[in-house]
Amino acid sequence: MSSVTTAFELMKLELETAVEDLNTQGSELFRESRYEEAKALTVRGKELRAFCDRVEALANEWMATFSEDDHEEDSEQEVQAARTILSSSKGSRTRLLVTFSDGTILAEKTAAQTLAKAIQHIGCERVARPC
Repeated sequence: MSSVTTAFELMKLELETAVEDLNTQGSELFRESRYEEAKALTVRGKELRAFCDRVEALANEWMATFSEDDHEEDSEQEVQAARTILSSSKGSRTRLLVTFSDGTILAEKTAAQTLAKAIQHIGCERVARPC
C-alpha cells in the first residue's frame, strides 16, 4: 500500500472522529435546549459531511488513477488491513459529564478537561483530603 493511500485512510479516520465529536456536541446542545446553537451546528455538520465526501472521492480517484497496485482484490485487502490497524491503534475520545448538587454541569471536550474543571469546582484541598 502506498503512503498516499495510507494518508487517505488516516484522514478518513480523523474525519470520522470529527463527525462523531460534532454529533456529540449537537446532542448536548439539544439536551440543554440550546436550539439556535444546535441549528448552527447542523449547518457545520452538513459542510463537514460534504468535505468527507470530497475526501472519499479524492481517495477513490487516487486509487483508480495513480495507485501502483495492479491487483484490485489485493489492494482492497490492504486498505481493509490498514483501516483495521489504524482504527485499533487509536482509541475513541472519552467524554465525561459531571453534575453537581448545586446544578452545575461540566462537560468539556475531553474527560481530562472535565475532571480538571470538577477538581477546581470542588477545591483542591477538599479533593486531596482523605475520606
